[in-house]
Amino acid sequence: MHVNKTTPMEISADQPMPSANTINSPATSTPQDQTPRSASAQAAAAPFSLGGSVTLDPNTTPSAALNPRSCVTCRRRKVRCDKFMPCGNCRKAHIQCVFPAPGRAPRRPRVRDPDASPKQTSDREIELMKRLRKLEGIVEELSGQIEFETSRHPSSSGGTSPEAPTDGGAVSGGNMMERDRRPAASAFGGSIPGGGSPSDTARTGKPTPPSDSTACPLLRSATGEVQRELGRLVLKERGKTRYVTNALWTKLNDEINELRADTQKLTDEGSDDSEDDSSPSGTVYHSYADQGDHHGFVLGYRSSEVDLSKLHPLPSQIPFIWQVYVENVDPLVKILHVPTMNKIIRDCRNSMKNLSPGLEALMFSIYFGSITSMEEDEVKLNFGVDKATLVNKHRFATEQALAKANFLTTLELVVVQAFTLFLIVVRRYDNTQFSWTLTGLAIRIAQSLGLHREGTHFAELKPFDVEMRRRLWWTLCVLDVRSAENHGSELTIAEGTHDTRLPLNVNDSDLSPDMTDYPEEHHGVTDMSFSLVRFEICGLARKMHAAASAMSRNPRDMHITVQEREDWLVETYDRIEEKYLRGTVNKDSNPLHWVASIIARLIMAKLSLFIYQPAVLEDDGPELPQKIRDRLFLSSVEVVEYIRILDAEPRCRQWRWLFHTYSPWHGVAYLLLEICRRPWTSSVERGWIALTTTFRNPESVLEHTKLTEHGGVWIPLHKLMLKAERHRESEIARLRNDPREAERLDIEEMNKAAPASFQHLG
Repeated sequence: MHVNKTTPMEISADQPMPSANTINSPATSTPQDQTPRSASAQAAAAPFSLGGSVTLDPNTTPSAALNPRSCVTCRRRKVRCDKFMPCGNCRKAHIQCVFPAPGRAPRRPRVRDPDASPKQTSDREIELMKRLRKLEGIVEELSGQIEFETSRHPSSSGGTSPEAPTDGGAVSGGNMMERDRRPAASAFGGSIPGGGSPSDTARTGKPTPPSDSTACPLLRSATGEVQRELGRLVLKERGKTRYVTNALWTKLNDEINELRADTQKLTDEGSDDSEDDSSPSGTVYHSYADQGDHHGFVLGYRSSEVDLSKLHPLPSQIPFIWQVYVENVDPLVKILHVPTMNKIIRDCRNSMKNLSPGLEALMFSIYFGSITSMEEDEVKLNFGVDKATLVNKHRFATEQALAKANFLTTLELVVVQAFTLFLIVVRRYDNTQFSWTLTGLAIRIAQSLGLHREGTHFAELKPFDVEMRRRLWWTLCVLDVRSAENHGSELTIAEGTHDTRLPLNVNDSDLSPDMTDYPEEHHGVTDMSFSLVRFEICGLARKMHAAASAMSRNPRDMHITVQEREDWLVETYDRIEEKYLRGTVNKDSNPLHWVASIIARLIMAKLSLFIYQPAVLEDDGPELPQKIRDRLFLSSVEVVEYIRILDAEPRCRQWRWLFHTYSPWHGVAYLLLEICRRPWTSSVERGWIALTTTFRNPESVLEHTKLTEHGGVWIPLHKLMLKAERHRESEIARLRNDPREAERLDIEEMNKAAPASFQHLG
């Protein structure tokens, strides 16, 4: 992609035209091009909204119009507020001035006449009292169940949080989980030989009615009571949702909602008297306004002290950055709907002030991803600054925007999208510990929104929302697998704890926020094909992790044979090639889908190593048969060769940012070990050439060592490389002195059949 063909320096007609030097030169760049040196330097100068309230910096020029309400600080101090925005008292004290949201303040209770006759209780009040007693009974029942479960599990720290979902649902009131239950709509149950495809008609959006006890996920409690495992989405204000797994808590939520509605009706019949300055609302607003910024301990700095408006690119640059994202990032990471985002981008160019905190965080994540995907020379040409400067600026801004959006407690899908995109891109720069830790956090946030449950179970969700949730959840599943692989840990998302189906194989043009029916799936290449290839392989990798894990929840997993795992591998690859990759071997016709086929082969080769990894690592175990060693050797050679192919292809340079996040150390280590002890044949020479052309380049080594916990991983591999080089020299000298041995090895190599398990990778 030649991103310089459409320069971002074009300025709209309603803006003054700056000179080229003003835009391109780092020394004369606008404030938008400056990375903040400290949080204190970014004091907010413009008002921003917090939950309906208005917060103003004390240095802001007071507005001419008065606010009808007193500010929070004056109300708390019980002093007269001049109601300017900001008010005079806050300006003198040099503190932020917070005005409550517009609307009627809570009413003060009427002062009753002690001599008046007692008021007759209305029928509605009687009904409310009944509801309150019913609510008290539910709470007592819930508390008793939690105590019962705690007494049965004294080692547990207590019952599960009512709003924090457990993996797959909790037995009501406690944290027990059936180990032998299997979700009926398990996202990858169909990958097992004999099962249906995970992308069959069950994914078209219409849930299949249960036909027996296994068709609907169930949990059995210790008392034998059967409960549905599926939770529900609790609707919040402004379309926000919270996933609740416990049946009693969902019932409690229904009662509270009804009680709130009836109470509001009863209140509306009361007095209309309202006294703003003496209303108790000041306490509520004060507690909200004065609460600390708790996100700094995760991402650093205090986001409340950063003025994000100064960190956005120039309005004329935003469409260009978005176009870079569409071409370089979106095809690989399909978590956004491009037509919808096109409208948002057009609106953003006109005014950034109307952006919600969540959408602003997503915009900064897009900037961060776009700049990361560009080459150094492209950034210099189009922005006039070096790439590192822009990367640091937009990473800082993304982190602060996420904190502003309260990402730790968010109920908005757009915030989770922004956080997920940030984690995908930041893997290009940070070690695996950082990415692994925050990936676990993102998964928990996603579970709190119910993304791990199939959206068609919830009537509140439209088809468009279901599809976007599927895309986001499976992207997090891929992140989970890759983080666990690089970090050498267990998966965060345990197998059998989610039933979200794969997204449909459709184009973005087939989807619309207003759609009422699910579109028909395509058979072949679509906008989603690349991501679906990764999702399919992710599901296979998850099953293999579960089968190899000592913490597997299904005892049968521990007895799955090596042959069964190889069958999974072959079956999954054949299905991927049939459904998504047929006709994509020509990189000239469609480079992206050619890349998808290469990445599929690369990951399959890595999974082949994973199958035999326990046997390879056993020092005191039996020696692997030569046939299996040949399979592993070929697999490790392919891992290195595919990485070299992806890195060297000029037509794929805009996607290298993702290729460089693939860590090949397992394959490289095994390949070097085998080279050091094998007689020198043509296949060994092939592996040596792949190694030297890929990792003898210092820049290439530096790129890959960024992805490990520390660059020290290269030290033992470098020693192995030197040992292999000495072995090669001695073998070549030996074969030159013994032509008969060289001829024998050549004949043996020619007669050796290719390993059967890898014929589909050729």
